[in-house]
Amino acid sequence: MSDSISVFIPCNIPTVTAQQKGALVRNGHIRFFKKKKVQKSEDTFHALLYPHRPREPFSGPVCLCIGFVFPWRKSEAKRIINAYSVYPVVTRPDLSNLVKTIEDVMTTLRFWEDDGQVSALSISKNYGDEPGIRLSVTKDLARSKNGHVVSCL
Repeated sequence: MSDSISVFIPCNIPTVTAQQKGALVRNGHIRFFKKKKVQKSEDTFHALLYPHRPREPFSGPVCLCIGFVFPWRKSEAKRIINAYSVYPVVTRPDLSNLVKTIEDVMTTLRFWEDDGQVSALSISKNYGDEPGIRLSVTKDLARSKNGHVVSCL
């Protein structure tokens, strides 16, 4: 098994997150459910990530690096588009909620046994010329006291 996976998946990134669940009260009990939009978002991530899953799940601690690149907004100033290849996104979806959705899908696809194995995480969301998801999963290495072995971050 390889010690890492690194891919760029060109796509329009789903913006619905798992935190947008529905709730209803029936017989005095609250029932939570996935809204159709949330299920569709998870299905899209599943389809995008499925071809890149490892043959065997990673064991031990892993480092997860994810870069989300959204297409430029039509309202974006031309001077910004011409000056930058990527530019930070400061609007919804919330980055932490977006990464939780993709982590859950990666757990379902058995990139690892449990998302608790993610010991290092680097995430970003930007506007850019090439919309998609840049994804890297690497075995996270311990550091020796003298600093010779470096973690993935």
